[in-house]
Amino acid sequence: MYRTHNCGELNKKHCNSIVKLSGWVHSIRLMKKITFIDLRDFYGITQLLIPTIKINIKKEYVIQIIGKVVKRKFPNFNINTGDIEIYVKKIKILNKSIKIPIDINKEYNKNKVKLFKYRYIYLRNLNLKNNLIIKSKILNIIRKFFIINNFLEIETPLLVKSTSEGARNFIVLYRKKLGYYYSLPQSPQTFKQLLMIGGIDKYYQIVKCFRDEDARKDRQPEFLQLDLEMSFINRKNIFNIIIKLIKYLLYKIHKIKFINIKILSYKNIIKKYNTEKPDLRYKVYELNNNKFKYNINNKFLNYKIYGLILPNYFNIVGINKDVIINLLKNKINKILLYNYKNNIINKLDNKVFNKIKLIKELINKEFFSNKDLLLFLILKKNKYYKTIKNKINNFLLKSKYLNNIYIPIIIYKFPLFKYKNGKYYSYHHPFTKPYNNKLKNNLADSYDLIINGIEVGSGSIRIDNSKMQNKVFKILGLSNNKIKKEFSFFLKSLKFGTPPHGGIGIGIDRLILSLLNKNNIIDFIAFPKNYLNKDLMIKTPSKIKNIKI
Repeated sequence: MYRTHNCGELNKKHCNSIVKLSGWVHSIRLMKKITFIDLRDFYGITQLLIPTIKINIKKEYVIQIIGKVVKRKFPNFNINTGDIEIYVKKIKILNKSIKIPIDINKEYNKNKVKLFKYRYIYLRNLNLKNNLIIKSKILNIIRKFFIINNFLEIETPLLVKSTSEGARNFIVLYRKKLGYYYSLPQSPQTFKQLLMIGGIDKYYQIVKCFRDEDARKDRQPEFLQLDLEMSFINRKNIFNIIIKLIKYLLYKIHKIKFINIKILSYKNIIKKYNTEKPDLRYKVYELNNNKFKYNINNKFLNYKIYGLILPNYFNIVGINKDVIINLLKNKINKILLYNYKNNIINKLDNKVFNKIKLIKELINKEFFSNKDLLLFLILKKNKYYKTIKNKINNFLLKSKYLNNIYIPIIIYKFPLFKYKNGKYYSYHHPFTKPYNNKLKNNLADSYDLIINGIEVGSGSIRIDNSKMQNKVFKILGLSNNKIKKEFSFFLKSLKFGTPPHGGIGIGIDRLILSLLNKNNIIDFIAFPKNYLNKDLMIKTPSKIKNIKI
């Protein structure tokens, strides 16, 4: 037996007990006559007191100890076992370690090469480990939700036919016949529709999907998707299950009981926010026609005014109310403060404030409660609106203002097609049903789930008619030969009594990003690819010689 307890569970109740622990040497501190070692395993850290300084042990060695639990003279309140330490009576090296090429306690924000190359070591990083634990718990919560709501979990194939769905496919060689290939699925789209045709009423699965697209902070070439489909439903039924799921997750993760999930049309979203992925936790306004000369260090420079509205700012518990203002002041030239409740204005900038007429117009246009904060930022004219918004988003994340706010929205009534370079493309995918079953309006019965500015999922009511599906393929420029080659089985299946059906695909890691206010999905993936879609650890993709058919 390697251990009687793990390194995260011992406390004062165990004092005077003889225990056996195993783990990695996290740190070593040599004193005059004794040595302190922090022993780490998956569950936590326990301090060891070794009554000698003559030990041939280094960091990341795997060791086993037997010792007595004693009360710690100076408790460490940062760890669960901080009240106790182990007075070591016997120590055994289970395995040695060469020098670790990375610091597992460091967060690699810019140079991530070593993070990818030595990912199996970086998994020992406490934050990454905790992220994987949280992800596992969220997956279990999701499964429990669908069991409660009578969904059937069914897996679909990963070796499929290559079809024209939008993104590039990954191809797998077929060993039995030269020139033949499988494709890895971008999503289980046709299979989940075939399940509905087959009489399955409510289906879901947590499935690996593959798209040969450039990596981003919210995109990997292989990703985990929550996929669901339902029969005999309309968009409102889908919206209800999405809203129910998000509320269930927010309650289970953050104990949030009440949340309003807005349903807005694509047209109104674009008109109001000029983006199809708005973050409604705050608003940034570019106040046009307010270019002016402002004297800084005897230099007159061109500036613009931006309005930043932070809803419910003075009602949020657990954040320093001055943090945001200080963060902005450090990076941005000038800042004007306005609060509806007490008309706080930065005195230094009163002269400028009095010159800006549109500020009053903005205040009159929008409804502010006395819990909201309104900031006016004076920025150089050549700063781009998107850059400013990204900067502000980073400041707000640092201040933890955004951590306690969740504003999910469902956007619907997207365009069915987009037109580019003389060709029509599906706005979502070619299986989306036209809104009200009318092609001529170019509206789709599709919808996106957005949480705090992140596109978490996308879905639609599906085309359930073979003739309509064929028309859509034709509009997209698919030839009769291509339609027959790629989709003849599917078009035929739609002729066998297809029920009205629809669903949604939700990116698991994007969902977690939005629910936990994190920045990059690689923080929740054990073995991710880098920005070139390469695995630097196992060195793939790689050339394969002498392939035999």
